[in-house]
Amino acid sequence: MKTYLECVPCFLRQALEAAKLAGVSRKVQREVLDEVSLVMPTFSFDVPPPVIARTVYGIVNKHVGGEDSYGKVKQKSNDMALELYPKLKKMVGQGSDELLNAVRLAVTGNVIDYGVPHTFDVEKEIEECLDKEFFIFDYYEFKDLVLKAQNILYILDNAGEIVFDKVLIETIPKDVVCAVRGKPIINDVTMDDAKYVGLEKAAKVISSGSDIPGTLPEECTDEFRKYYDKADLVISKGQGNYETLADEKKPIFFIFKAKCKVVADHLGCKVGDMILWEQVF
Repeated sequence: MKTYLECVPCFLRQALEAAKLAGVSRKVQREVLDEVSLVMPTFSFDVPPPVIARTVYGIVNKHVGGEDSYGKVKQKSNDMALELYPKLKKMVGQGSDELLNAVRLAVTGNVIDYGVPHTFDVEKEIEECLDKEFFIFDYYEFKDLVLKAQNILYILDNAGEIVFDKVLIETIPKDVVCAVRGKPIINDVTMDDAKYVGLEKAAKVISSGSDIPGTLPEECTDEFRKYYDKADLVISKGQGNYETLADEKKPIFFIFKAKCKVVADHLGCKVGDMILWEQVF
């Protein structure tokens, strides 16, 4: 997926929010915005938005003196989701199709994202998720491939949301390999987050090596590429992974909520719609 002009103000907003979270002065916040504005004309719009985000957050890190402006936010998200974990596990057992319930909860967890301009009420989303309709609902294809697949790779997205993913991974009746980001970027999942929520008890966890809020296989580690190339099912979680993997020639299932108008228009849906889409190539 390419970048659009409408993404430009979003990059500026993200830079300002990250600087504010880092607690720097308004003078430094202004310096961040000034530098992002200066480099913006040099960006190629032929690349996915997460690629540009790497430069934007690199500028933020340079001015705030650290790589993890969202560290405290991620911790709060993980703690909040872990408190919900017993409830989520109980909800999976309601009805006759536990896998479907787990998928619905995984999509619900995708609302926990501080990289997009919206507010969210996780408790409300959870209460509504078992009945809410999907815009794209390739569930039966997903279930069929889950049962047939020998090698499943699950590419994770955000902190907090990872607990909802853990519930789905525990429901999948196969061994799963999970990939996290290689370094902190926005509120995306790193190895520290995976260990904190106990994901290694449910799956093998590897680092993709990615330093963007998405996944470009050609930039990832050899270990990631080994599992990616071998996988007969890739589960891609979140909007950033969709933006970077949408053109890949792989059996990928995208699970996320459309959180901005650019992505919604790309899919032909509305902002907030739930997506479970099998990429056919």
